[in-house]
Amino acid sequence: GVRLQLRIGSTVLRPASQEIVDSITSIQITNNDRERDGFQMTLGLEKGSSEEYSLIKSGALHPPTRVHITVIMGAVSWPLIDGVITRYQMVPGDQTGRSTLQVTGEDISLKLDLIEKNEVYRNISDSNIIDEILDRYATWGIEPEIQATSEVPNEIQRVTTQEGTDLAFIRQLASRNRFIFYVEPKDDPG
Repeated sequence: GVRLQLRIGSTVLRPASQEIVDSITSIQITNNDRERDGFQMTLGLEKGSSEEYSLIKSGALHPPTRVHITVIMGAVSWPLIDGVITRYQMVPGDQTGRSTLQVTGEDISLKLDLIEKNEVYRNISDSNIIDEILDRYATWGIEPEIQATSEVPNEIQRVTTQEGTDLAFIRQLASRNRFIFYVEPKDDPG
């Protein structure tokens, strides 16, 4: 059969609670070739039940909670997304006491796109710059696979400067060397 594995957490990802799993009515994953991947989970809520809106009160689905979604078919698993919740929204239902909670998020590269920086890199190759930047995100489980660049400019030739987010800068360096930068989820979250 086909199973869905949902893991969530702020730093350590654990299997989602039974309450969350039982409330899910749909999950949609969006894969993009130029922008970040995204996800949306819809959960059914019932007023008057023993868990009356406890999903919201618990904070388990508040931004920036991390989410890892995998599909398992037989013995083979396919990780669909490793991301971060960016927002949630209550949507009133057409029946009294019934509502849905829509949880939306983007892939983990969002973490690289939050803070504008001004940095200077002297006497270092573009691939080593990218490796240095991605090392800062090791706690998020980002394990870079970087294609080495051969040019190591000295200060007389060029001083590489970053003006913008880490994600924009990494994409700029990758493009300058005719590469692309992308994030792929792994079976093991992180």
